Amino acid sequence: MILQLVLVLGTILVAVMAAVAMAHTVRWPSRRGSSGAPIVMVQRTVRRYGVLLAVVEAAALIALLIALFMVAPGSREMWLVGIAALSVAAMIGVWAAWLRPLNVTIGACITACACSSRSSPWRSC
Repeated sequence: MILQLVLVLGTILVAVMAAVAMAHTVRWPSRRGSSGAPIVMVQRTVRRYGVLLAVVEAAALIALLIALFMVAPGSREMWLVGIAALSVAAMIGVWAAWLRPLNVTIGACITACACSSRSSPWRSC
């Protein structure tokens, strides 16, 4: 019974993470040459909830690791839960290694652009 609850919890948390990833994908500008402004708005919205999303990702990984040690060794379920745990860990790793530095760079550029626009109204970013 506990194993089933942990698996359901892990599934729900992974679904929440997938929904956030899908929101990033859906709101990306669909036309070539279009402005990146919509994605910047999405990033600002997601940044507000960054701590909550980090807690969800960590909880999903913990739930999957608990389930991994509760299933029978060598079973098909062990492999499926193990692959899911590795996938969540890889997603956290991609965020830490690539997306977070990218978001910091974009945020710095937006701040610098806003500051330079105020000093010179004729200059556009």
